[in-house]
Amino acid sequence: MSSTAHDPTPHDPTQHDDTVPEGPELLLLTDHSTTALLEQLARTARRRVPGVAEASVTLLQDGRVSSVGWTGLLAYELDEAQFVAGHGPCVDAARSGVARWVQDSRVDRRWPVYLDAAVARGALSSFSVPIPITTDDGLRAGLNLYSTVADGFSVQARETAVEVVVAAAPAVANRHVYDLVVTQVEHLHRAMETRSVIDVAKGVLAFGLGLSADEAFTVLARRSQNTNVKVLELAAQLLAAVAAGEGAAAVAVYR
Repeated sequence: MSSTAHDPTPHDPTQHDDTVPEGPELLLLTDHSTTALLEQLARTARRRVPGVAEASVTLLQDGRVSSVGWTGLLAYELDEAQFVAGHGPCVDAARSGVARWVQDSRVDRRWPVYLDAAVARGALSSFSVPIPITTDDGLRAGLNLYSTVADGFSVQARETAVEVVVAAAPAVANRHVYDLVVTQVEHLHRAMETRSVIDVAKGVLAFGLGLSADEAFTVLARRSQNTNVKVLELAAQLLAAVAAGEGAAAVAVYR
């Protein structure tokens, strides 16, 4: 999935964003896409969790890692640093299902490449929380919280982060399942449309050439191989010719 920024500037915790719902309100966003829900989750966490400078969500799917809904440039750069290194607290949290707390980026050495980048960018602590979702396609996700001070997340802050994630997880999982179903239905519709076009073209060839339906498809497939043009495209061209009153000439090329 590609990452999208709505606010590339650092977060000012003194500013109140009335557009960001809290708690149960997040669960009502069922008319949003999975990505939109995760973006909303990052913004909600940045607002509600004490000590957060920036937030983002990491997605792991089909071996690919991506960042979604980062709330500012700091979060984006730190996510990218982890993806390039191939490791880091947010990647590990999403992959393992266990929260990762970096109390002081200058002292912690678990992910040296990422931690050096974090210190260079002024992120002295972080807290990454796995989002507890289970999907058939193996989607995994984690909420990433970054602070510009060492030991930036108190016990209360970390508990609040977990509460935000747990509250949002059902909506995220349900919406992702819905998105999968919609995609499958769209693929089915396209497959049905493709089959319909090819079936009609087979009928035209069968009638014009005096063949059975199976023989007509064989002729269509052979021409596809000889011309390196997809069967569906040849079928569409044939039907377009029939519609234009040039069916006899179009059929003749298959003799």
